[in-house]
Amino acid sequence: MRQLKIIPLRFHLLTVLIVIWAVFIISSNTESSFANERMDYTIKMLDNGLKVICMEDHTFPLVAVVTAVRVGSRYESEKESGISHLLEHLLFKGTKTRGYKEVNEALEAIGGYNNAFTRKDYTAFEIVVPSEHLEKGLEIQSDMLFNSIIPPHELERERGVVISEIDQELDYPLSYLQRMFERNFCQGTPYSKPILGSPDTISAISRNQILHFYRNYYIPSNMTIAAVGDFEKDRLISLIKAYYGHIPPKEKPKAKHLESEGVRLPQDIIEEYDTGMAFMKLGFKIPTWRNGDIYAVDLLSSILASGENSRLSDRLKREKGLVSYIGGEINIYRELSSLEITAILDEDNIEMVKRIIIEEIDRLKVESVPEREIDKAKVRYETSEAFQKEKFLWIAREIAGCDASTNVHFRLNYLDNIMRVDSKDIKKVAQKYLNGCMTVILKPKNKKNPEKTGMTSNIKKEVLENGLTVIAVEKKGAPVNAIHFLIKGGMSFEPHGKNGVALLVSKMLKKGTKRRSEKEILEALDSIGAKVDTTDNPFISMDDFYNSKDFSYLHYQAAAKYFDRGLEVVSDIIKNPSFPSKELEKVKMELKWLIDQQKGNPSNRAYSLFLKTIFPDHPYGRPAKGTMESITRLTREDVLEYYDKFYRPNNMIVTVVADYPPEISIRKIKQYFQDMTKKDIPIPQLKHVPFAYTPQRIAEEMEKEQAYIYLGHELGEIDREDLP
Repeated sequence: MRQLKIIPLRFHLLTVLIVIWAVFIISSNTESSFANERMDYTIKMLDNGLKVICMEDHTFPLVAVVTAVRVGSRYESEKESGISHLLEHLLFKGTKTRGYKEVNEALEAIGGYNNAFTRKDYTAFEIVVPSEHLEKGLEIQSDMLFNSIIPPHELERERGVVISEIDQELDYPLSYLQRMFERNFCQGTPYSKPILGSPDTISAISRNQILHFYRNYYIPSNMTIAAVGDFEKDRLISLIKAYYGHIPPKEKPKAKHLESEGVRLPQDIIEEYDTGMAFMKLGFKIPTWRNGDIYAVDLLSSILASGENSRLSDRLKREKGLVSYIGGEINIYRELSSLEITAILDEDNIEMVKRIIIEEIDRLKVESVPEREIDKAKVRYETSEAFQKEKFLWIAREIAGCDASTNVHFRLNYLDNIMRVDSKDIKKVAQKYLNGCMTVILKPKNKKNPEKTGMTSNIKKEVLENGLTVIAVEKKGAPVNAIHFLIKGGMSFEPHGKNGVALLVSKMLKKGTKRRSEKEILEALDSIGAKVDTTDNPFISMDDFYNSKDFSYLHYQAAAKYFDRGLEVVSDIIKNPSFPSKELEKVKMELKWLIDQQKGNPSNRAYSLFLKTIFPDHPYGRPAKGTMESITRLTREDVLEYYDKFYRPNNMIVTVVADYPPEISIRKIKQYFQDMTKKDIPIPQLKHVPFAYTPQRIAEEMEKEQAYIYLGHELGEIDREDLP
């Protein structure tokens, strides 16, 4: 089940170690145990109505616990809009026995991670702790949930924090578009209210209102706890009884049923926005989670608009170059669901893009989707599930959140139901549900011309004869294998005047090889559900796990049983890119669109100004995407020259994590990459940046709701002697 969510998470004090680990994971007294081929789980109902769902997994010495409270913006009155999210903030601000600092320091002291987030149907509180400190983690979370005191001075402080979040959301076009869509598509229902509320409601909500809301909804019978990780089930349930089970039972509040199913369709909503590009979203009413048609609708949305090889991406982006981004998702709430297709494009292309989207939808109503295309989409679901299976926190979030908003069995059986969908089901739901849509569009205020403006210790390292460094790690029983190629160089060593060429080369790698077209590459990867990334997603905040000014990368992962098939494709991408001229111009245009869009983003502007100030006339002060002028000047010869210089085996480090001994991993890398030719690479030394001991204040005004401040200074260089 896939959801498009543009909701900021608020992070609290945590330790670096636990975050790194979390990436790998991240009534009557009755108990039931269940198993399917994917997960074993136990459901326990405590006497006070608290629902506990636990899944043992001893791969890592960690436990993730997510407690979902069945209250979100859907349960708020108009005057209370935003109270669920505000209360989420305040539960970190002190309890009857702990002050604000003590709440955070208690988790930090045991190497724990503590966070929370609010959705429309629920609010979730999550911890990740080393398994040896599970009891302490549960005690701290239960103290927050049931004993918070909502200090008046902290309430006033958090009002300002939340209003700042609202301003930030309104300054980001995709967030603004989503809020605009929900306000109109869900009109007449509680789902039309924004999760963050408005500055007026946040300013007006009283402490008494918050306390009443807290006492009414934060009760055991209105909660589900999901625990995943390294624990013994009986001990976990005993601890939860000790710290959560003593709270007296109370009848949970009843939610009002929807009096409306939302706005009548079709309908078009258009607003102007301070951006260089247009943003468009088409939304369709689809069945709720209780209707078995939902699985066919989700598979349809995947075939139509999910991923680089979807039908819409094929026509709108690859063939016609009409969009910078196209994607589709379904949103499933408790009482309302939607299929949403989002495009980022030039204003002149809006009507044509919308027409093509409707054409592709109409095709699904009259033509049967080929079984091969359906099978590829199912492989993507299956592989995505495998990718996430080891992330304890992800699983706990999914289980607790889905039980609070829908039903745990709906989530746990979701993939099995997707696998049962056939072409007849897809045609039926297309005909039944996709007959009218809401279109919301953000148009630029002043149109701009983009042209002008269980990990083991079995690790082995080997340097091949051609200089390629290979590090192989065995991970027994891993459902997913992965390879990461690191190419030293990056934008820090771009030739003078050719800023952006490193990113351009990275984005061009998958656009075709001497043997395969871009479409053939995508189809080959799609057929096995494999993922190959060479750049981070510019439209997803915090999606910068591999970014660096000092290197480029290619990241490949696939289900273990398909790993070898994808490796041959990856070797072709690395060794034989053709850099077709036609695709080069499209990618250059995409980069210019991104540069133009980010000019209006105050956070990006502030950070760019900070880097230019602290690193004057230095590669670190240049934008990774380049400038309008530098991208315009770049030629195919520049791309070939950069690739030929830096994409050499003696300039690469390859790491492999796979479900077999490292010797086999290294042998596979040799098989596909030992024929690469090494070459001496005269990489210039970056000039030293002198320390600026005189404080500087650089300011720039923008017509935005929010201000951004960056503070910092240079640090000394790291000597190799200091490295671990």
